[in-house]
Amino acid sequence: MRLVSTVSALALFSSLSAQAPDPVPLDAWAPIPIHTARDGHGVYAAGRTYKVRLDGRFRFAPALGSSRPHNLPFEWETEALTLGGISLLGPRVVERKASEWRYEYAHGSVIEAYDLAPQSVEQTFSIPRSSGAAGPLVVRGVVTTPLHAEPIEREHRSISFVADDGARILEYGAATVIDADGLAFPMQTSFDGVTIELRLSAEDVARLAFPIVVDPTLIANNPTTEIGESSTAMIRDTGATGLRPVASFYTRIFSATDHDNAAWLTETGFGAPRLVNSDLSFDYSTEKVAVAGLHSENSFAFVSEQRHSNRTDLEIYVHDAFDSSYGTGQSELVSASNGVHYRNPDAGGSPAGGTLMIVFDYSSGATHEVRGVRWHSSLSAPQHLLHPVSNATPGEVEPTICQHRSNADWVVAWPDDAGILSRIYARKINIAGLFPGSIMTLATSATQIYHQLQIDGRDNRYMLSYVTSPTGIGVNALKTMRVEWPGTSPNDIEESTLHGGLLYTNRDIAFDYRGRSHWVCCYNARNGVLHQDLFVQRVARSGEVVHEITTPTLTSLVNYPASVSFADHPSGEDSFSVNWANTDSLHGYYGEVFPYDSACYVHAEIGIGCDPTESETWSPSIAGIERFTGTLHNHEGNPPSALLLSPVPATIPLAPVGAPGCWLLVEPSSAVTIPTAFIDSNGDQNVRFSLPDDPVFFGDFYTQWLLVRPDNPLGVVTHRARFHQVR
Repeated sequence: MRLVSTVSALALFSSLSAQAPDPVPLDAWAPIPIHTARDGHGVYAAGRTYKVRLDGRFRFAPALGSSRPHNLPFEWETEALTLGGISLLGPRVVERKASEWRYEYAHGSVIEAYDLAPQSVEQTFSIPRSSGAAGPLVVRGVVTTPLHAEPIEREHRSISFVADDGARILEYGAATVIDADGLAFPMQTSFDGVTIELRLSAEDVARLAFPIVVDPTLIANNPTTEIGESSTAMIRDTGATGLRPVASFYTRIFSATDHDNAAWLTETGFGAPRLVNSDLSFDYSTEKVAVAGLHSENSFAFVSEQRHSNRTDLEIYVHDAFDSSYGTGQSELVSASNGVHYRNPDAGGSPAGGTLMIVFDYSSGATHEVRGVRWHSSLSAPQHLLHPVSNATPGEVEPTICQHRSNADWVVAWPDDAGILSRIYARKINIAGLFPGSIMTLATSATQIYHQLQIDGRDNRYMLSYVTSPTGIGVNALKTMRVEWPGTSPNDIEESTLHGGLLYTNRDIAFDYRGRSHWVCCYNARNGVLHQDLFVQRVARSGEVVHEITTPTLTSLVNYPASVSFADHPSGEDSFSVNWANTDSLHGYYGEVFPYDSACYVHAEIGIGCDPTESETWSPSIAGIERFTGTLHNHEGNPPSALLLSPVPATIPLAPVGAPGCWLLVEPSSAVTIPTAFIDSNGDQNVRFSLPDDPVFFGDFYTQWLLVRPDNPLGVVTHRARFHQVR
């Protein structure tokens, strides 16, 4: 008798998950071209180390990172430009002209311009002709900034602007005049705390060949290009190509209270990256973002906050997944009235119909509740749901919604820590924005606080991942909860602990839409005082970790935001993508696509019985198809048969009870007997059964056919036995 060991089968299963290629660094702080804000309020652009507003006063803000509570901008407004004592500015109303990387103010014949380079901004004043009067050239600008610089008096040098703690924030470079012959003439710089004056002596002016250009440069000193929140989504092209574009959406932190966002599209594998949208502002901050796929529309929906001082709006930006141009999508603003805040948004896309559901924290005064907005391209404006999703609570709420609707429903979940109990609530929202059921309580605890919820799922099966923190002394835990929800209320809730004992930050969860039973979770775990490692794990519907994605990239960097998403492919070559940022010296942002083999059911023959003539086959080959089919082929004479199924193997000889040469290879005391369901025209006998939803069956189970044979005292013989492994 030949037995195939469990170890061998486990090795077979583990080989199903291939290694991913190296991660792709995304240029998270790529320059953003000059553009007018979608609300028409301001002209903005950004380099790798700064952002600027260009209409009206010139405003320059270095990237400072979250350690600075506020921006420390530098503003310049030209006050005077004289040559030989004669003003060259002309009337106060100036013409403005913008190209991709240059912005001009036309003061009559004098052009004040700002040329944007990745690391600096060159300020120039182009003077086409002499005024005809003898005397110095003087450029004077009024500076508004919370920064400080030492006063200087007519020196050819740069001005270093520092923060209150003495840190150098930006540099206003030493100015030079370049004339038509290419000769350079150093200018003298003065600063009195309010005004910068650039001066070229009358003697040097007399030597100039016109036209001339004045060209100081601004740079950010020691910028911190830090990434904040991150979200990712994949879709499959519904056309013939089967391509799977990836959307990466994240925030860029200029200070603790000023975050902007940027949206990228890439091909599968994060190739051919292209920046397609951003939201730069000095008036509000974007701290939370979400992205969802609208598969039938071949587009992505990017949702972000706009945190003003007295309200928080939401912006919806929808961009074609195959359009590489910048800012050509559709934008919608969900405006709040003064004193009202729409915060912590999450977005759920749809595989068909192009409908987007957004849930968010709504606050007005002292109370918070979950509310929702429904959007579709056919709507004249985003539709607020008629009623709140949740009850009012005193604490801020961070809702989460599944990415893909199922049976016209989304599931939204949220934690509530008000009072002496902590709870996880959830409810369904249908395609029309209505609630098919009431609010459900999924978990209640008097000793643990639930937070950082994430949810995804489909076909009435959902999984939440979340962190629990003890209310007293104890350790944090990262947990999952599987919820079976076929109707208006869940009928099966199973909680599992993935890990405990470390400081975890739950990041994201994504559902295996093709296999329909597995999820991929990504989270951070603190490693020492300053470091956090990123973990990505494949989790079965039992809540059991069946595969851990570990690469040197994921565990050697100081990782922070992370997000994960799935897309299926017509050929079955599924994959999932992960975005993450790290806080090394480059503050990099990375994307990596991992191959994902949906086949996570394997089986192997472990022995033959005393009647091994017929062959057998088993399905499924894809995880999540709950109904298993076993087929006994060409069963001679078609006598009755049955299948024994057990979680425990055995080696019991049946010769003593009248079946010489036969062995029972499954444990009878724990076995389930499944009779043949039908016989087809080929003489194939089939059994179909739902795998018992019990953790004991997630891992190993064993089957063996019993065939009726009246030619021995026992009346039956045994057929081949199989080892099965399901994850």
